[in-house]
Amino acid sequence: MVKCHPEWNPLKVYADFGADGHLKGTRPGLHQLIEDCKSGIVDIVIFPSVSRLSRYMLEAIGYIREFRKMGVRVFFEKEGFDTEDEFIEKILDAMIAFAEKDERDK
Repeated sequence: MVKCHPEWNPLKVYADFGADGHLKGTRPGLHQLIEDCKSGIVDIVIFPSVSRLSRYMLEAIGYIREFRKMGVRVFFEKEGFDTEDEFIEKILDAMIAFAEKDERDK
């Protein structure tokens, strides 16, 4: 992905090897990424897929919105999902509706 965008300057890989994606306290890589975004060090984040951010849709959407509030663009390679898309809020709203329905149906 980065190779296709020579104007991007890769900073680092933030990883949480062996961490449970649902336990917020066990994700030091994600926490460092968020801190670097808050500091203005990072302005775009690339995830291989939404599931690498969180396996829980509502939690993932919360993170996506947090990144967006900081002015950070988020791109998910597998899904081709890019927060620069002008319809992103509609997409997020639809994702929330599906996730909430899935939770109710359990």
